[in-house]
Amino acid sequence: MKNQLTIALILFCIFIQNSNAQNSLSALKTDLQKTLDNIVAENNLPGMTLAVEFDAENKIHLASGFADREQSRRMQVGDRMLAGSVGKMFVSALALQQISKGRIQLEDKIEKYFGQLDWFSRLPNAKTIRVQDLLQHTSGLPRYIFQPEFLASLKANPLQERSPEQCIAYVLDKAAAHPAGKGWGYSDTNYLLLGLIIEKVTGQKYYELLRRDLLGPLGLQQTTPSTQRQLPGLVQGYIGSQNIFGLPKQVLQDDQLAVNPAFEWTGGGVVTTVGDLASWTRRLHQGEVLDSLAYAQLRRAVSMSTGAPSDQGYGLGSFVWSKREDTRYGHDGFFPGYLTKVEYSRRNQYVIAIQVNSDEGYQRLPHYIHDLD
Repeated sequence: MKNQLTIALILFCIFIQNSNAQNSLSALKTDLQKTLDNIVAENNLPGMTLAVEFDAENKIHLASGFADREQSRRMQVGDRMLAGSVGKMFVSALALQQISKGRIQLEDKIEKYFGQLDWFSRLPNAKTIRVQDLLQHTSGLPRYIFQPEFLASLKANPLQERSPEQCIAYVLDKAAAHPAGKGWGYSDTNYLLLGLIIEKVTGQKYYELLRRDLLGPLGLQQTTPSTQRQLPGLVQGYIGSQNIFGLPKQVLQDDQLAVNPAFEWTGGGVVTTVGDLASWTRRLHQGEVLDSLAYAQLRRAVSMSTGAPSDQGYGLGSFVWSKREDTRYGHDGFFPGYLTKVEYSRRNQYVIAIQVNSDEGYQRLPHYIHDLD
């Protein structure tokens, strides 16, 4: 089945203008549904959604399993889930748009934006971090989300609303992971600071800018900020064995999240569907969002071991890797109870997006995509 699906995807990309394209799409849809059902069953997942998009007309949206096991509600293609760090793709695009307008420079030291604030001198590597280091996770800043003090606070009061500044405070006076620009370490702290810079240079709130410049123009109607516990259309999420936040196994309690999601902010911060994610990712990589220079910068990767320029690794808000003599761009996302992954094929110019309403087996996300692609 795996080889057959791979061949079918590639052939469809080649013959997409052919009069038999719709027949081919229908056959591919049938094969993908079988594979999706197998993935859900074999991995004991509650449910999963899938979108494959070749262009605005040729797309596949599928669902399998349950949106809510206890209520026996089947998963639907338009069901929404929290996207976790996949939301960083929106943040990066907004930052790159401001860079194109000359309001931000990649080489700017972040001291330019925060130097007057009382807490800034206590930030690890404060004087040497550049905007590019935030975008590319080469700042050396620790992850606030894994600080023992943050975890203790979240477990004690999961419903508390936490501002970006309150979250950043958990890394103040901590040791840097490495000198700025001299290593790589994924950290949501980078993107909280980036969000604050975007707000400072635009004079607008991040979510207002997101709606105005990206979600609205691109018609991404099912993508909204995850700023409150009650999010319309959000399916039940199931906490796996690695329950670092100490949350209930079913993350929705009386249609409200058992944790206030606002702390994520520009580290992720959206609830969405695979259809919106596939449309967004394809259009980002096909020239509808960024000018050519900004897009080239987005794809310029650094090694995830050394932070040095590399053909593969992490670009500006996107992972970059090789797969079957092709270059892929995309991102993974985790939020308690939910997993998300998007992947764009540079050679064949299609997107695969998946969402799972369980956070069990985060490391298996690439395998799910591998089985489908």
